[in-house]
Amino acid sequence: MENNIRKSSIAGSWYPNSPKVLQANIADFFRQVPDDPIEGRVMGMVAPHAGYAYSGQVAAYAYKLIQGQVFDAVIVIGPSHRIPFQGVSVYNRGGYETPLGTVAVDSRLADGIMAESGIVSANPYVHMQEHSIEIQLPFLQAALAGLLNNSPAIPLMEVL
Repeated sequence: MENNIRKSSIAGSWYPNSPKVLQANIADFFRQVPDDPIEGRVMGMVAPHAGYAYSGQVAAYAYKLIQGQVFDAVIVIGPSHRIPFQGVSVYNRGGYETPLGTVAVDSRLADGIMAESGIVSANPYVHMQEHSIEIQLPFLQAALAGLLNNSPAIPLMEVL
């Protein structure tokens, strides 16, 4: 992990590694979702974390609800499939790289969460090959029109 930037471990297999193709795929998923706005503000959502060929269209239904909105922070929570550990691991430095750019981690907020919790710690190795958070990020980047390239997000990973 160069400069604490977590490189993509699944671009080119779980979703396209070409920025143009990836943007076009997500735009097509969004086009297939009916415009059916909800009342109020989205504060949380659940989206699948399989490859886009299997779950991209379903994920688009969730992410279209936040398309164009602005958030102070975004917290992404996903399960760990490869590394067993106790509690919750937060990637608290640098960022996650996708073909659409790097999603910066809000280190101050991540450190604050760790300071307030007895179960959240930083273990970067947990995140190296895990796909559950990475698969969400291109949808967030597309839905929030690149705002995540300028505003930090905190990826969290938990074992259930």
